[in-house]
Amino acid sequence: MSGLVSAADRPQNGKRSRARRLVVDHRDDRDPGQKRPFFEGAAPSLSGMGFSDALPFDRWVEIGRNVRTHQNASLWWLGDWLNHGKKMYGRRYKYGVALSGLDYHTLRNYAMVARRLDLSRRRDNLSFHHHAEVCALSPEQQDLWLDRAEEGAWTRNELRRQLREERRPTTHTNLRISIDLARRSRWLGAASTSGVSLETWILHTLDAAAEASLGGDSPTGGAREGTNASRRRGA
Repeated sequence: MSGLVSAADRPQNGKRSRARRLVVDHRDDRDPGQKRPFFEGAAPSLSGMGFSDALPFDRWVEIGRNVRTHQNASLWWLGDWLNHGKKMYGRRYKYGVALSGLDYHTLRNYAMVARRLDLSRRRDNLSFHHHAEVCALSPEQQDLWLDRAEEGAWTRNELRRQLREERRPTTHTNLRISIDLARRSRWLGAASTSGVSLETWILHTLDAAAEASLGGDSPTGGAREGTNASRRRGA
């Protein structure tokens, strides 16, 4: 049988090992209906991957997807590996990192993302980098933005752009008022006479009232001059 085989299921000196170490069995005696190995049609090695000239296009695309899946999963694996070592082995974990040949500073970034987003809250159809974009947020905000990224099929860059837009300070706010129909009709007539939209007329009228009460220049004085000019032309 191909795939992952537990070393505990193999006799060792007549006894079964208690460890549940997993090793890869490369034999392929699967039934025809079974799913093919991830890299069937290619020859992966530690320094590259060889391909047959007869490899069909669809299979080539599938291999690419599988490589992407492994690459994304490996970042989670490394983060979880470091967090487990830190929790279980105390100060020795740094010695273990050094023996592994992995870069601690890179691993630390992976571990931070893995620590702030536990297994139950990770999204299989979003990349590790999607999760890294939201890891500094509260758990509620993390879930909110990951939901949005899933529903919108956002790339990592689109998620980053949306987050940047959300954080950008705004100089405008919305103000809602309720008025009766007669008043609305009267205001529309006044705006039409001034040659401007109702929204612009309201803004200019309120600015003029504020200026009369408080003194000083109106923030839309230039625009109000345009309104006055329109009124003069209408006259």
